[in-house]
Amino acid sequence: MKDLGKLFRPSGVALIGASDKPGSVGNELWKRITEYGYKDDLYPVNPRMDKLDGKKVYKSISETGKVDLAIIAVPAAAVAGVLEECGKRKIGAAAIISAGFKETGNAGLKLEQEIKAIADKYNIAMLGPNCLGVINTDPDIMLNGTFAPLQPKRGGIGFATQSGALASGIINIMPTMDVGLAQMVSLGNQAQISATELINHWGDEKQVEQILLYIESILEPETFRETASRVSKTKPIIAIKSGRSESGAKAAASHTGALAGSDKAAGALLGQCGVIREDNLGDMFTTALCFSKCCLPAGRRVGIVTNAGGVGILASDELVKNGFTLAELSSKTKKALRDVLAPQASVNNPVDVIASASAEQYKLATYAVLKDENVDTLFCIYLYITERNDTAILQDLNNKKQMFPNKTIVAVFMTAPDFEGSADVPVFKYAEEAVHGLRRLAERAEYLVTSETQTKTYKVDKFTAANVLNKVKNERRAPTTFESMEVFKAYGIKLADYVLTKNVKEAVAAANKIGYPVVIKLDSKTISHKTDVGGVVVNINNNTDLNHECSAMLERVEAADMAGGFNGIIVMKQIKGSRELVAGINRDPSFGPMLMFGIGGVFIEALEEVNFKLLPVTQGDICALLASGKASKLLGAIRGSKPANKKELSEMLLRLSQLVTDFPEIEELDANPIMLDKNGEAWCVDARIGFANK
Repeated sequence: MKDLGKLFRPSGVALIGASDKPGSVGNELWKRITEYGYKDDLYPVNPRMDKLDGKKVYKSISETGKVDLAIIAVPAAAVAGVLEECGKRKIGAAAIISAGFKETGNAGLKLEQEIKAIADKYNIAMLGPNCLGVINTDPDIMLNGTFAPLQPKRGGIGFATQSGALASGIINIMPTMDVGLAQMVSLGNQAQISATELINHWGDEKQVEQILLYIESILEPETFRETASRVSKTKPIIAIKSGRSESGAKAAASHTGALAGSDKAAGALLGQCGVIREDNLGDMFTTALCFSKCCLPAGRRVGIVTNAGGVGILASDELVKNGFTLAELSSKTKKALRDVLAPQASVNNPVDVIASASAEQYKLATYAVLKDENVDTLFCIYLYITERNDTAILQDLNNKKQMFPNKTIVAVFMTAPDFEGSADVPVFKYAEEAVHGLRRLAERAEYLVTSETQTKTYKVDKFTAANVLNKVKNERRAPTTFESMEVFKAYGIKLADYVLTKNVKEAVAAANKIGYPVVIKLDSKTISHKTDVGGVVVNINNNTDLNHECSAMLERVEAADMAGGFNGIIVMKQIKGSRELVAGINRDPSFGPMLMFGIGGVFIEALEEVNFKLLPVTQGDICALLASGKASKLLGAIRGSKPANKKELSEMLLRLSQLVTDFPEIEELDANPIMLDKNGEAWCVDARIGFANK
């Protein structure tokens, strides 16, 4: 990866394309750099000017003194020549503000490829093109190399965005967010420097405490995964990945392929890297505020102190909905509360100090709750009702943060609009915002404890699986159901007993050997989804019914002119259970193979209750997958059925993943449904494998 040191900490900056024309990019860049007070030498470069604000303007980069960073704002056609000059001067970094590259079409793409080749030739760390620029708020640097209209606020955030306009907007509104920037870049077209390089750089940058990303695409996913996984162990990474629509999803014959899409793949990648994905800017900066002002909670037990019962109840509901519990306050804590609060106050959690509570009573109540060993987090709510105590209460919370460094404190102040105070704890207007930030803190704490990096492999019969797949892949895109089951069995996937039969007589013999009840399934070389053509019949309990159903299925095959692909009828032991799950794997063209798990059955596409993880998967990934979505609720004890055997289910998912890893020609596969019997045992009762289109 590129060394970005000279991009952020340059000894000497050249502004190539500096201008005295008001409103021009070159003039706005000049004003931002000079007004913010860049600490080293600044060289304006423009062959058509002599002076700019009384400062000498250089005709070419070859005339300047020492320069580490060139900020380039010239027409696109001139960028290559300018960059070549920079390379010859051994300038280590360039921020190319100029537009007119691949975003404009093929001609622009060729220009972009040309400047990238020049940057690579001279080992220049190149930002852009088509970007807003770069910022470093370090008092020793003070570089605002952007043309955004306002100056950035100092803080601990490293922010990278593919949208220059968004970067400008963030600079504008950041003073109202109670957070600030350490460093920021607008990535532009990412011809060379992408979000991955920024994560790598900021992972070692002491002044960057957390990393925020707005990205529209993830380049080189494998490198991103390695880098983000490493850095997220030491610093929070919070990302908005836009482009959630499924319009670009790849059509596929399998359930997994139909449900997969680039956004699901991106979401899986971010989650497995420990990156916190947010849906919008409000949530992103709510989370960033909490990370900047809170320690990670030791657990999910919350103590609420409020002077308004209604808001306390709303906060309680939101906390429980997000996986928190209201701490059970000790008798000692309750006594301490009774001693200082009015008789009408509630000393149960949430603690209602009532509307008339003084700042001193707040101080004593929050102290008692924080001191309780059953409390991990103090959730302090204050409404301006009878007396203005907000500033005093906030100052006390600042003190409490120092007194209880291992306790998390968040505050909700629904107070007057002119409320001001120096807040060392995060302060929100609404309980929902505070709970969202607190949830992200708890999730990160849990991630750091449970993150697993090792994959697991099993002893399998790869030889048998290869024989089956090799016989099929040269003549058709997909094995039959029976062939797919044989491959699954070779990889240790637990299947219900099954036999392939060619006629009714063989089917009856197979059923008597397996034992009723049974299911029969059409095995065809041409039909993917058997239920669409009446190719699956369940609840067959005797020979007479089996004889009838097999004969009827064979008649349907003849009537639908499907005999050419007919391979037989599979007789399978019917698993008794009402819980149907699905597992599958699909190869995303950008991100590679993805493992899917969720609620299965015939309504899988309609319900879309599935989640994804990118391969390779770890045991930790599998645990997270089993705990996600509504499918997780099916794994508990339900109506007399025992909880699912999660160890067995985890092994099944890992074995499916190993199968696709061993045979990259497999484009997609489904195990649908996976039935859970009354004892919680998992059985795969149908299988489908598909190869890539030739």
